[in-house]
Parts: sequence; structure tokens; C-alpha cells
Amino acid sequence: MADRVKIGGRAYPFAGNYNVVTAFLKAVGRDTLEGLTNIGELHPSEYCELIAAAVNEGLRLEKSDIRLTAEEIGGAPDSFSEVPAALSEIFRLFTPGRMTGGEEKKKDL
Repeated sequence: MADRVKIGGRAYPFAGNYNVVTAFLKAVGRDTLEGLTNIGELHPSEYCELIAAAVNEGLRLEKSDIRLTAEEIGGAPDSFSEVPAALSEIFRLFTPGRMTGGEEKKKDL
């Protein structure tokens, strides 16, 4: 079972792989990895875009047709608590060794 984050009171799967990186960069209109290795360098206006990219990739991997937009994530009733919590969970995947195919994932097999 994939890692999950809560959005709008519902648990969604999320993933951390290069599809997430490219979807995030496309959504925010840049072409550098700045901000993805240090949560303090990520701009608040980008939080929901990163969450959407990670959740949508998790949904794709689970073969779900559901997709969330950054606006839906930011507009969720409990977004002031859910967005920071989801962002923290997702950033765990972007630490060395946690990306899909990293050492920690290999140990789980």
C-alpha cells in the first residue's frame, strides 16, 4: 500500500518519482530542482502544486481515474492543517535514499 496524505478529510495515495518532479516543474513554470531538496526553499504558492503532482502520481500508480488540482487541495475545508501535513509527508520522499528505487525502497522488497 502506498503512503497516504489527507486532503478534504479523505486519504489519498502519493508517490515520489521523476514524474512528480516534472509535473511540479511544469505546473510552476520553472526548470530547476531548487526547492525540492529543502522544504524551506519551496515557495508557499507552490505547496499545493507539489502535493497535487505527488497525489496524482500516487493515484495513477493505483490505476485510479481520480485527479486533484492544486485549487481543490488549497480549497479543502481543512487545508490550513492538511496542506502542511501533506507537504511534510511528501518531502520525506525527496530526501536521499527515499525516492522510488532508492536504498530504503530496496530494503522493503
